[in-house]
Amino acid sequence: MINRQHVSAINAITNAGIDLPHSLATAHEQSKRTVTRILTTEEAEAGIANAETQEEFDAAVLDLHRALSYARLDRPTVQGAITKIHDRLLAEAFLPVADDLLAEIITRYNDASPAFTDAITRVPDLTGRGAGDLSVDEAQALADARATVAPLSSLWTAYLAVAKPLGYDPGTGRSGPSASKIVATLGTGYTEENHHEAVSLVHRYSNKDKSLALTHFAPHSAVVRAGGTLDLVMPAEARARLVVLADAPNGQRLVR
Repeated sequence: MINRQHVSAINAITNAGIDLPHSLATAHEQSKRTVTRILTTEEAEAGIANAETQEEFDAAVLDLHRALSYARLDRPTVQGAITKIHDRLLAEAFLPVADDLLAEIITRYNDASPAFTDAITRVPDLTGRGAGDLSVDEAQALADARATVAPLSSLWTAYLAVAKPLGYDPGTGRSGPSASKIVATLGTGYTEENHHEAVSLVHRYSNKDKSLALTHFAPHSAVVRAGGTLDLVMPAEARARLVVLADAPNGQRLVR
């Protein structure tokens, strides 16, 4: 099976509306190739018998050689060798462009985040409330938040998928350290208090806390609701942010 990390990253990138660099697109197409047609030994032998010229005879002999060799091989062994080649092609094409892809994802995310921030700050606490309980303005704010979170979600998925093969994986947010990594990667402008609140919200959302509303806006909403600013950054800067947060009083228990 092809290395799923690279394939997942490619799918997430295209789902976010970002074009693949030519080298990566080419490698991706090459990785889809599989054995579709090799002559049987009977067909190859018939080719030798029916050859009318030396050129046709030589070609038929090569076909017979291939057919006999393929017949002796275990099919999973052949496919395994092909898969290793495809994995290498994808890795060689992916790594040189990964930082540029992350940079484009970050730019698009940060360009789109103010519209979501504006919308989500206008959405009231909906805990225990239904759609029929909203005012016209509140309903419009909720609709705006739904529309503006869509690109953020697809870009965040792409970011995670591209960063993972590079060795940076914030995780799912289901643990305190993972939630803190997500908060550090997605946002800035935290005080110690609102950092704790953002981490707590991400952790609760990730663990499907049924007492929370607006779960489909997470984790982006957690940063805004806690008073931080959405500001997606490269993995190295996210790690640096995490160190600063960990050095704050009481920070160790959240990020370590």
